[in-house]
Amino acid sequence: MADELIAALDDGTFKLYKGTGFRLYLVATGHPELMETTFEAAHNFADMPVSEHRPKGLAAQMIIDYEARAKKVLSVSPVNARRIQQGQMPATDIFAFWPGMRPDGMTDFSAMYGKQAAVNSGVDLLNGIAQLAGIKRYSFEGVTDGPNNDYVAQAEGAIKMLEENQVAFIHVEAPDAEGHDGNIEGKRQAIEAIDSEIISRLIEYGEAKPLRILALPDHPTPVMTKRHSKDPVPFVMAGSGIERNSGCRLTETEAKQTGLLIDPGHKLLEKLLT
Repeated sequence: MADELIAALDDGTFKLYKGTGFRLYLVATGHPELMETTFEAAHNFADMPVSEHRPKGLAAQMIIDYEARAKKVLSVSPVNARRIQQGQMPATDIFAFWPGMRPDGMTDFSAMYGKQAAVNSGVDLLNGIAQLAGIKRYSFEGVTDGPNNDYVAQAEGAIKMLEENQVAFIHVEAPDAEGHDGNIEGKRQAIEAIDSEIISRLIEYGEAKPLRILALPDHPTPVMTKRHSKDPVPFVMAGSGIERNSGCRLTETEAKQTGLLIDPGHKLLEKLLT
């Protein structure tokens, strides 16, 4: 379905490429003014009018016009007609956000930390960062960017990554996705699955060899607001050579009470690896 819709939306100026979940890649060649345009991420204004969050800047109208053309194409798409007949939601709009370009001179992870790292994620953004940083990317069947993620497959995959590398990054998107949906029960289940299916297996794996575990969200996505916030996130670090502090539970309140704040955040990785 996505391939057919993508082909219909290729207008010579913009070209879409399939990503994961609701994410697509919109590529424009020869329009540097796009980098001087401000966009807003759609997932940060759930339940709010889109008209209040339009792009601003040199290429704003160019994007607005493309989105209007795409809406017309989608409204008469045979793919959408079939989806409606099958009781499924049609694709109605394209919404552009997060412009970017390949960063030059990004430092290789192994050169910076002296360790070979690997990553597993169901989100293209994380895999793209890994590629730029020289981090090996692993793909395991069942790992997704939503609530249907196979946590056991991801845990067993993490152990495979550790057998072949010195550092393993495991990214689970489900808590963030459920936060954006305002689904408190779904978010609770996702966090509990990370704990019971992933963390527990890594702890067991670490009983036979030295291992450090760092667990944390990359940002808050409260179910009440359905959008990201800039508040500090709680983290737990445990394992060989890590001294215990007063924290007993991984919650925002408990983390704040310890008085431990790592700022800037990238210093946390240095603490884990040294």
